[in-house]
Amino acid sequence: MSLQGKIISIYNDGTRAKVLVKPIPDCHGCQACAGIIKMSKAANTESEIDALTNDLDVHEGDTVKLELTEYQGSKIAFILYGIPIICFLIGMLTAPYFCILLQIPSSDLARIIGSFSGLLISTAIIFIYLKRTNKDTFIMRISEVLTKN
Repeated sequence: MSLQGKIISIYNDGTRAKVLVKPIPDCHGCQACAGIIKMSKAANTESEIDALTNDLDVHEGDTVKLELTEYQGSKIAFILYGIPIICFLIGMLTAPYFCILLQIPSSDLARIIGSFSGLLISTAIIFIYLKRTNKDTFIMRISEVLTKN
């Protein structure tokens, strides 16, 4: 996924930049850009985002291409969708064993409680993971300078 934008300012000793971006109205793709710049695609207004410069020679006013690598997109999708599904299934499948340990009859209600317990556990896992990871892990990076100022 990529976006185009114009550099407004460069800070943090040239390692970061504020980039003014706008969703591309002609794009009929994944629409992830709307989530990254926290706006609806229909709004069609510009918004500022932070980006890493990747040690490129960039200056204020340059038009740049921003990228979120496919690997990062897959990682985000697994964290947000894969972990909850896996924990949901584990909770549902282990519920009968907990019923045996607690000496209560196994039922559909026990499986429902187990599956939702798995979802709660997955929420905690995701929260802890995101708190401990580097904030630059899921940030856009400048991949190319399209036009110089």
